[in-house]
Amino acid sequence: MGLVGESGSGKTQTAFSVLGILPDGGRVGRGSVTVEGREVLGLPEKQRRRLRGRVVAYVPQEPMSNLDPTFTIGSQLVEPLRCVLGLSRREARARAVELLRQVEIKDPERVMGLYPHEISGGMAQRVLIAGALSCDPLLLVADEPTTALDVTVQAEVLDVLRRVQAQRGLGVLLVTHNLGVVADLCDRVAVMQDGRIVETGTTEQILTRPQHPDTRTLLAAVLDDAPARGEWTPPTVVSGAGTSTDRTEVTA
Repeated sequence: MGLVGESGSGKTQTAFSVLGILPDGGRVGRGSVTVEGREVLGLPEKQRRRLRGRVVAYVPQEPMSNLDPTFTIGSQLVEPLRCVLGLSRREARARAVELLRQVEIKDPERVMGLYPHEISGGMAQRVLIAGALSCDPLLLVADEPTTALDVTVQAEVLDVLRRVQAQRGLGVLLVTHNLGVVADLCDRVAVMQDGRIVETGTTEQILTRPQHPDTRTLLAAVLDDAPARGEWTPPTVVSGAGTSTDRTEVTA
């Protein structure tokens, strides 16, 4: 399921509402969030914590900002496994290595000993996906998982998401503003504007036969069919006499 909309439309806050991690001052004014048919809005925090990781997992955007720079990759994967699943350190380490292998990280044993600043942004995103999958959740909420990555790495990360979704039978809520990602990965789409969902439908329906004006505006902003830019012309530098010193003006 793709959740799309312009920046500031409320996509990430909606994802936070599912997880129960709205920032201070944020609240759900109305509506409903059900997970496996169970209403989760208003649940006590202790019950919310039981949902996170085991039932609903989260892949944040900006991977390098969401790994602790003072701990190795291995320790950041192992400790949650020990706390949530009760595994021994040896069992948790073996599972973490296997998770890194599943998200196509080469030489996972070596990566376990590295710190976040020693890996690339694409590898960091894969580590976060591995961490989210570690407790076998039913629903994966992926918040702009390709935002900070170059095009080639974006495609690789999307392939990882597609493969693990198929292998595990995961439900995936993909938060994105990239309609190309939606077309590539999603079965259904919900369009947000000003904090509310204005249209839902299959990916084909939303991309080819949008009904709501905000959806049509969003699609019209895609530049795929725009004409190529002409050859760039450098600005002209004009020097002129000043009152006491020469001055330089730059005009385009």
